[in-house]
Amino acid sequence: MNLTQDDLLFRAMKHPTRRAIIAALLHHESSAAVFAAEHEITVAAVMKHLKALEDAGVITGTKRSRTKFYTLNKERLKDLQDWQDLEEVDWMDSFLL
Repeated sequence: MNLTQDDLLFRAMKHPTRRAIIAALLHHESSAAVFAAEHEITVAAVMKHLKALEDAGVITGTKRSRTKFYTLNKERLKDLQDWQDLEEVDWMDSFLL
């Protein structure tokens, strides 16, 4: 099954740990090790979530020295907000018909 970028985005957003990563990245960049320590989960588990977010285009990783730092792609989150706004209008319109 081939997933679209939007499918990957929605799949990535459904997990609470991934939403916590996004919330943390709203304020500053971070690495997998820092996030794991702050949230008491393993680095391996964080890496799995970071990969899903990166595949969906929600975050971008940049390697500096031996550490990869992640930042939020706010444009991709805007895509999600735009979709939500559109769906809300369609849903509301269905009551008016």
